[in-house]
This record gives sequence, structure tokens and C-alpha cells, in this order.
Amino acid sequence: MIDSALFAKVAIFSELDPPHLDALSRVASTRPYAAGEAILREDEPGDLFFVIVRGQVKVFVDSEHGREVVLTHLKTGDFFGEMALFDNETRSASVSALVPSELIVLRRKDFLDVLADVSPATFCVSPSTRAHPERTGGTPSRGRRTRSSRTRSALLAKP
Repeated sequence: MIDSALFAKVAIFSELDPPHLDALSRVASTRPYAAGEAILREDEPGDLFFVIVRGQVKVFVDSEHGREVVLTHLKTGDFFGEMALFDNETRSASVSALVPSELIVLRRKDFLDVLADVSPATFCVSPSTRAHPERTGGTPSRGRRTRSSRTRSALLAKP
């Protein structure tokens, strides 16, 4: 079983009581990733949340010109994919391991089952918890600019 203290350190779970943290630690799993291995890909369905136990990953998108644009690097203790717990959107960026890494993986269904009795207000995803570009939700639908497409466009436009 995963140590529930790891979940307690994650900003979006900081208001949960110990029984809920324990339940999350029982349904989550750990998974190793080799250096260079893809963890998730832009535009694929988002139903997993990750906490980095050991290692480092990069978050990136492909530009309109086919170049990889690295948005950020995340390290031990960081998390990503939390919007997948709350919405049913596709991934707004890709993530791959830079070095051999171990990640905690939490499925959306398990998260919802464990926390069915917790008020949604407990999980206020503020701008500070969404500081990493992968944390912007989904990608735009055809012809429509969503919150994530505006964020992504702004990030790609920066020098």
C-alpha cells in the first residue's frame, strides 16, 4: 500500500481527512517508467492522475511546425494530470520520463468512488495548483477556443 502521507502533501488533497487519504492510498498504484518512456500523450483521454515518487519528467506540446516545445520539468513530489480527476477532457500536453522514474497513479473512477461523499468545494483547483501547463484541462474542440487552448497559445507565443 502507498503511504497516505504522500497524498496529504498534494495540494488538491490537503483538506481531506485521514480516512479518505488512506482509501486513496489503497486504490492507487505505483508504476516505473524508463528514461524516455511516454507517460501520457496530448489529445488522448485523461483519466489518470500522477504523483512523482522518484525521478523527473518533462511536459511538452508539439508546435504547429512539428517541433517539441517543452513547457516545464517536474520532479519528485510534483504532480500532474489532476484535471483528469474532475473533467472528462483530453490531455492538453504530453509527458515523458527524463530519467528512470516511479509514479503513483490514481484512476479517475477510483478517485470518484473513494470521495463520493466529499464536497466538490474541497477540491478547489486554484491557479497556484495549476501552475504547470499540463494542468489546464482539455484541448479545444473544432473551431472553439477553450481555456486550455488560450493558455496553450499564450505559452507557445512566449519567446
